[in-house]
Formats: sequence, structure tokens, C-alpha cells
Amino acid sequence: MTWNLLISYLAALVYLLLSARSDLKYRSIHPLYAILTAAAALPFNLLTGLYPPAELVYLLGGGAFLFLISFASHFALGAGDCFVITACGFLIGFSEEIACVTSGFLFCAIWSFSLLLRKKAGRKDTLPFLPFLFAGHLTVFTLNLIT
Repeated sequence: MTWNLLISYLAALVYLLLSARSDLKYRSIHPLYAILTAAAALPFNLLTGLYPPAELVYLLGGGAFLFLISFASHFALGAGDCFVITACGFLIGFSEEIACVTSGFLFCAIWSFSLLLRKKAGRKDTLPFLPFLFAGHLTVFTLNLIT
């Protein structure tokens, strides 16, 4: 793992930890913090060469796609979640963020399935997603450190 990816991952983990706390406590996420995080990450990552400038197109397109999913699902995936995922993509890059989001969805699916089996929640109940996204980022970060 390169030094600039390490710094970016640590920044993403701190940002996600703070956002997950807000998501758990208040069930809301401040999009302004995500925008500021992405704005701070962009020059750092472009100057250090973490990802090529063309990857910005993927990040912006991926963020727009997430907002379309959010709108189409009547905000089952919240707009704040979309902002946070896009901001973390600006921090660590598109391919790393895809792995982290996939891990987060997997953790969320396992937890949801266990809640359904134990009859602690129904299929219409909602869960805050950012704690699972944090777990996904932490897992991918740890796997990157090991390999």
C-alpha cells in the first residue's frame, strides 16, 4: 500500500466513523461535510497521483448513478449515503470504493437477514447504512495492509 493511499484510507475511515455516528444517532447525514471532504481530497489525490484525472469521470458518474438508484427506490438508499459514498470515492479512488461499498452491502445484507430470521425487524424496516459502509472500508483497508 502506498503512502498516499494509506493517508487517504485513514482520512476516509475517520470521516466514515464520524458520519456513521451521526447516521446512528440522528438518522441523518450532512451532505455539506461530504462535499467538503471531496473538495479537500481532490487536489491531494491529483497532486500525489493516487488516481488519474480521468477517474473523476467514473467517480462523478458513479455518484450520479447512486442518486438515480436513491430516487428510483423512493430514497431507500438515502441521499446522504450517496454523498458519503461519492466523497469516499474521491478519497480512495473508484476501484477501491467499489470494493468497499460491495463489502458494506454484504455486511448489511447479512445483518438484515439475521434480523429477519430472528423476527427483530420486518422487510419494511430501515437500517442506517454508514456503519456497514465503515465496516466495509475497514475490511478492505485491512486486506490491503495484509497483502
